[in-house]
Amino acid sequence: MSASTSGESRPRLTVVALGDTGAGKTTLAQALVTVLSAKYGPLPAEDPGGPTAGRVLAYGTDRYRYRHIDAPAGRIGELLASGSPRPDGLLLVVSAVDGTGDHLTAQLEVARDVASAEGGQLPPVVVYLTGCENCDDDDLQAQVENHIRADLLDCGFPGDEAVFVRGSGLLASRGDTGPYGRDTVHALAEALDEVLAPRG
Repeated sequence: MSASTSGESRPRLTVVALGDTGAGKTTLAQALVTVLSAKYGPLPAEDPGGPTAGRVLAYGTDRYRYRHIDAPAGRIGELLASGSPRPDGLLLVVSAVDGTGDHLTAQLEVARDVASAEGGQLPPVVVYLTGCENCDDDDLQAQVENHIRADLLDCGFPGDEAVFVRGSGLLASRGDTGPYGRDTVHALAEALDEVLAPRG
């Protein structure tokens, strides 16, 4: 966790979004900025604080200020391996239609290896299952979640403890008030606050 910036009392947490090409990472990032800025107020753009392979966005809740790294799927492993920025948590963005792919698995493996090399704990994980309006079936969504949990376990993460939020980054970014719309971004923010909260 980083110190807060000047004039900002909330502690800052860094989130790196993981996901396959086309999974919806960038759409969800924009939804987070749009929806949370409307409730908690906008934040200025963040300083990358080191070499990054993508965009650095900022949003907040009443508890934390978030620095969100949104990088192309093929560059996330490189970003994590560089050690800068060091994530306080990982946000997995997975399509409810397509599930997980090779990019996400490789990204998780790099995150695991970096944490192991540094002698630290694995960063906590929150999963946003997006595109649920295109797979509006509870059993199918549950199957995808179970597959993600298995992938996390295979990569050394506590998949059984992973927190999932079902929604649609696209609908949320449009302000949709349906079951997969903007309220799922608020649910995601609550999950990030709880899962990434410093322990001890």
